[in-house]
Amino acid sequence: MVATVSADRRETSAIPPQRDGRPRTIRGRPQTFMTIALVGMMGAGKSTIGRHLANHLGVTFIDVDLWVEIRAGKSIARIFEEDGETAFREMETNAALEALQEVAVVSLGGGAFISEAVRNECLAKAVVVYLKVSADELVRRVEFRPAVRPLVADEPGEKIRALLYEREPIYEMAHVTFETDHKEPSEAAKALAKILIEHEAN
Repeated sequence: MVATVSADRRETSAIPPQRDGRPRTIRGRPQTFMTIALVGMMGAGKSTIGRHLANHLGVTFIDVDLWVEIRAGKSIARIFEEDGETAFREMETNAALEALQEVAVVSLGGGAFISEAVRNECLAKAVVVYLKVSADELVRRVEFRPAVRPLVADEPGEKIRALLYEREPIYEMAHVTFETDHKEPSEAAKALAKILIEHEAN
């Protein structure tokens, strides 16, 4: 069962069990999952909300895009420019698969969950949360920083809408869909943490 969460509705879904059965804890509570994987479009707030969420849950936060940049020694925009998208996707997949081995909140790049290998690993080993944002809100957010979004540097509005149309059916395979339009990151993270903790306690 998939949960959809909006400002007016709070539902939770069945969370996949941890594969090895070992107990984990969230703020002293037994935990039945290994990792929380945040997926969604660029500008959805995965990194910002993810940091707040990890703090609320008392676990590590991992930003896969940042891992890629540190290991490559250059920005994602430069990787696209100098090495190409194929090279970046390989780096992204490797970093994502490694991050998913950790007990952490993991922010995946906008295209990472589109990879079948990453998606299968996420769905098997993590609670996958789709941070859903409307196309208009995504355009508003991304237009402020086009230089760091190489896929949509030119004509961001048109390209964002096209990417969202293409990717959303895959994002919706997540265990939980959490709507973040017009929410402050700290408040969104607090609400999402409460949902995950309350479900675990039941």
